Order: sequence, then structure tokens, then C-alpha cells
Amino acid sequence: DAIGYPLMIKAAHGGGGKPAAAPAPAAKADPAEGSLIAVPGSVASGCPASKSTAVHPNGRYIYRATDAGSFGNLCAFSFDAVAKTLTPVPGSPFRAGIGTLSVAIDPAGSFVYAANLDDGTVSAFGIDGATGSLAAVAGSPFMAGTSPISVVVESSGRYVYVANNSPGAASGTISGFAINRATGALTPLPGSPYVAPRAPWALAADPRGKF
Repeated sequence: DAIGYPLMIKAAHGGGGKPAAAPAPAAKADPAEGSLIAVPGSVASGCPASKSTAVHPNGRYIYRATDAGSFGNLCAFSFDAVAKTLTPVPGSPFRAGIGTLSVAIDPAGSFVYAANLDDGTVSAFGIDGATGSLAAVAGSPFMAGTSPISVVVESSGRYVYVANNSPGAASGTISGFAINRATGALTPLPGSPYVAPRAPWALAADPRGKF
């Protein structure tokens, strides 16, 4: 029986301008055909109102953005591929901004970024490779645009992009940042924010780093 690859199942979209909260169970993907098999007992507790999930490049850690109303968190778990269990890492959950909806990790697995819808910021954390624990980057959170709803790290690990939903405006925007590779701090790119279609909800980057 193949162990497969860990997945986290995302909650469905709800009303009120934010994704609905729901438990996020793990599943494994059959490497031969891609079908999913539920992992018994894998629902991670103690992390309510989860909105988005990112898996560390080493496959050992999982990070979930949560919106607790007056503040947001990043819940962090270690994944045991043998026991197929999720265990909170030391210090989890980690306080982010307000209305934390989206999380992304740089390709090197050094930093994690979270978009905070309700305070217009991006939170940045350094990742302890030995434990998966997080430490806030100096200067975090960093200002984005109005209602940042989705964050992505470009494939080279040099840039972060954030979709700003800008409700009620004729157009949305995308904030672009350069990543300080040593510290994880963010610096706005020239011309940022960039005009985007009205009310963007999600953002993705081309794996080649061109689009």
C-alpha cells in the first residue's frame, strides 16, 4: 500500500466576503492515479476558522491561516508521514494580522507570508527548519492595499504578490514586494500596487516566474 502524498482539504466558500470555516482533514493522494484516500483521525483541532493551507517544501510542516474575528493566526503542524498524524509545533498558533485569509511559503522553505484582509497588511515569519516554529520578521506586518485576500510567492523566491480585493472599487490591485533573502522583510516594488480587474479573489504565479 503506497503511503502517497499529504494533502489538506480546503473549506468551501461561504457568504459575507470570506471563505466559510470548516475542519481541514488530511488525505493522501495515490501516486499512481491521483485519487484521494481519507486519513483516519487526521482532522486538526485547536485551529478554528481556517481559511487557507500551505505545505512546507520539505513536506514535514503544514501552515493554516485562520480568521478569529478580532485577530488572525497561523496554526502550524508537523506531519508524521508514517503515523499520518498532525501535531501542533511549539508555540502554535502564531499571531498574524486581522482577518488572515491566505498563506504562502517561499520555495526555499525559509519564510511564510499571510494576507490579512481586515487591516490591509501582510504578515511575515521566519521558519525554524528544525521544528517548524515561526518567528515574526522585523518590520512585520507590511502594508499592502485595501482588503488583501490572496498571497503568492514567485517561483524564484525573490518576490511576493498580494491580490487586494478592494470591495466597492471599480478595480482591484496587486501589491508586489521584493523579499530580502536574508531576513524575509518585504520592500514594495516600483509601481506597486498594480491595477487589476475588479474584486480579485485569488492569485497564482507561473512556475517559470514569467507571469
